[in-house]
Amino acid sequence: MIIVNSNKFLVACINNMEDYVKIEYPESKLHPKQQIVYARLLAKRINKGEKIFLLTSSDFIIRELNNLILLNEDFKGKKDIMKRYKYSKKMTIDPSKIIVYDYNNGLDECEFCGEGYIVKSLDLVIEDLNKRSDDIYYSKKS
Repeated sequence: MIIVNSNKFLVACINNMEDYVKIEYPESKLHPKQQIVYARLLAKRINKGEKIFLLTSSDFIIRELNNLILLNEDFKGKKDIMKRYKYSKKMTIDPSKIIVYDYNNGLDECEFCGEGYIVKSLDLVIEDLNKRSDDIYYSKKS
């Protein structure tokens, strides 16, 4: 599976991937809660061996896929988390089944770390928006 973050140029690449299921921006018509459900459905398809090319700008989908990758590992408290958030073993993803790319002035493979894949272009936008909100909120309070 390849997840690519926001890039019109890469849409052309999709046509050259005949053995992949191609999905472009599924978040465009889904509420954030449904995007999380969608990520879980994608995980089940990946685990059945489907090759998926997903073009997305959804932090919700990427975060949930990261959660499903992290749940593939064993750790203390995993069983409780799986039960609390209604995860199943069928949803957890082996990280070797996913490659994540980010398009931000060029195509770069994303780094996988203890929190999952880092998609810098999305993180920068979220951090900027949070800073703006904080500046407005705290300026109004003073």
